[in-house]
Amino acid sequence: MIGTAAGDNLQKYLESADCVLQRIILCNCQIGGDSTLLVAAARCPTMLEMNVSRNPFSDLAGLNLCAAIASSSSLRHLDISFLKLAPRVIEAIVAATFRSDNKQDMTLVLNGNDLGEEVGAKIASLLSGCDSIHKLHLDNCELSQSSIMLILKCLTGRKIVKLSLAGNVLEGEQRSKAEVDTLAQTLAAFIRETKTIEELSIADNGTARAKIDILPMVEMMKQGHGKLLKTLDIQGNSLGDEGIVALADHLVQNTTLHSLFLDHNNIKVCIRILYDHR
Repeated sequence: MIGTAAGDNLQKYLESADCVLQRIILCNCQIGGDSTLLVAAARCPTMLEMNVSRNPFSDLAGLNLCAAIASSSSLRHLDISFLKLAPRVIEAIVAATFRSDNKQDMTLVLNGNDLGEEVGAKIASLLSGCDSIHKLHLDNCELSQSSIMLILKCLTGRKIVKLSLAGNVLEGEQRSKAEVDTLAQTLAAFIRETKTIEELSIADNGTARAKIDILPMVEMMKQGHGKLLKTLDIQGNSLGDEGIVALADHLVQNTTLHSLFLDHNNIKVCIRILYDHR
């Protein structure tokens, strides 16, 4: 927790010509309604990375932060995870993040914000045509399948290096075979056309009633796409043996994948399969 006196002193330093800070972590500091410290940090001309996650500041404070973020030409990493802001305010901050033409190689962390389907779709629209996004974290954001597919489609072919969409299956969600097939083809297209992707997480997005099919994506990998992919997290998706068998078959020729997460997938033969393909 940052006290009033400490906050005032930090704000004065951030606003001074002597400030050369490049990284500030204000995670879980109990920053409340007053946004002046946050605005000062975002406006600091040397600031590259800013983490204000897990703070109970108000929607008004979040909106005040937007203008400061939009005017920054230095900010490259913004973490606004687990805030209690209205979804529309998160949307406004995302819009502000990409408003400046000077933004390059931007990392945006939005984990744990209950965005919902509508705002998820709006964020996907903001990402469309954006080549400045470098890494995007949207874990546990209450996104529906339609929002996930829109985000994947809007980022397909872009210069993104890391995309994490873990934990977005909705309680009670069901998917028809057509919906499963559409999501599978969307993932496959993302792998085929996004040449820069190095880390991909779709963990905890599948259940027995809301399945995920990775076979088309694996087929793209077998054809030589996704050559830079180093980390693949598909745990917690109830994939069963069929998808893992296909993935194991691909691993025979894969020389780039360093980390593979397979936990909680109702797999019976995984250990033997991976041993046979070592």
